[in-house]
Order: sequence, then structure tokens, then C-alpha cells
Amino acid sequence: MSLALKSGKGQIPSWIKSDPYWNSALYILESLVKRDSKFLALTQAHVNIEESTISFTDMKREAALWPRGERLMIDLAAHLFNEEVHEFYLSDFELLDSQLKEIAIKGIRKRFNI
Repeated sequence: MSLALKSGKGQIPSWIKSDPYWNSALYILESLVKRDSKFLALTQAHVNIEESTISFTDMKREAALWPRGERLMIDLAAHLFNEEVHEFYLSDFELLDSQLKEIAIKGIRKRFNI
């Protein structure tokens, strides 16, 4: 994984691969960056590895007018990162295109080690 994040190093630290919460959320965000470059600025602004924070609330606010499927993916990444704060409804899967569904399923697999 690699994203240009607030860590300034451009590389995601290796410890994240062993943390299912971080690994799953960043997998989804990185996949969205690869799909559409507009996500790069969003991740750069709101993912801070050094402080161990992801500001999903700010991401959601900035993406409020984006297509529904893209917003749902941010919701899913947020939920996989912290399900106590961020909700995601499985029935929303039907609103995702096939590529987003594949990304979502892989992110869920990373989170639950399946």
C-alpha cells in the first residue's frame, strides 16, 4: 500500500498491515484513490498516520455532493475503522457498482481476516 498521507513519507507503515482496522480502512481509501484521483486530496487532508487518526467526519462532509456509491465507500471504510462511531448498512451494497463491491468485499475480508 502507498498513499501520500500526512506522515509525509508517502508509504504506509508496515504495522498497519497487522492492524485489521487500519488495514481495511486504508485499503478501501487507497483503492478509491486508484479509481479516481479526487480521493487523493481527501486522504491527504484527513489521514494522519503519525497521529493515528482518520477524520472520517470531515471526509464525509467534503464528499457530501459526490456520487452515492463513493460516499458509501467512505462510510464503509469508517465503519471498518470504528464500528462504534460509524454505521454502515449491508443493504447499501446493492447501490454499489461491481468494482466498488469488489473493493468493499476485500476490505471486509481484511478487517475480519477471512
